[in-house]
Amino acid sequence: ATDGLASATARLFGREHSPDSRPARPTVEEAPLSDEAEAQATRAALEARDQQAEQAADEQARQQDMARARADRLTAAEGIIRTVYDDELSLFGSRTERSAWLTPQLSRRIDQANAAAEAYGGAGVVVGFDPLIEGQDVNLANFDYASRETDYGVEVRVRFTNFEDPVDLTFEMVETEGGWRTRQIRSRTPQGQTRWTLTGLLDQAMTDARNFE
Repeated sequence: ATDGLASATARLFGREHSPDSRPARPTVEEAPLSDEAEAQATRAALEARDQQAEQAADEQARQQDMARARADRLTAAEGIIRTVYDDELSLFGSRTERSAWLTPQLSRRIDQANAAAEAYGGAGVVVGFDPLIEGQDVNLANFDYASRETDYGVEVRVRFTNFEDPVDLTFEMVETEGGWRTRQIRSRTPQGQTRWTLTGLLDQAMTDARNFE
């Protein structure tokens, strides 16, 4: 009887009906934004876009400033070594001359080697050749400079020929109160291995002076 009543009711109201059915919840539609709210949203989006563009421009400018600063550092350090060869400066010249491109520590090492040589009867430090040209006679040509940043400062690599013999020297440059100065000179073989260092040559010269009879 109950099923018959439910069926009759369903037919009467034109839909299925059961005692456990519940009415569907009405759908709530979002109210459209007012003109003012829409304008505010548009302004906020434009401001966010402009802010992002400004930040991107600032970052690009910062990167360009850093690149220029790195380039200036490399140019300044390399310029010191170019002057050494252009003006034919010497490792064993006066202290004033050496102070223009050597660190005080390296210049003192040269003074110590000179003192050791003089103390044992020599006229001054002797290493057998001029490290700046890797020879005794000079006929330099085909200069090529390359510089890069390192953890200690700047490395300036100089390649040239002396009487057509290839020379490959690396100058380790550090920044001091007086500007860029050389703390070490390293000679490379054609295979890229270290042939000698300036400090090693000075140490050997001091040892040879003590052993001189």
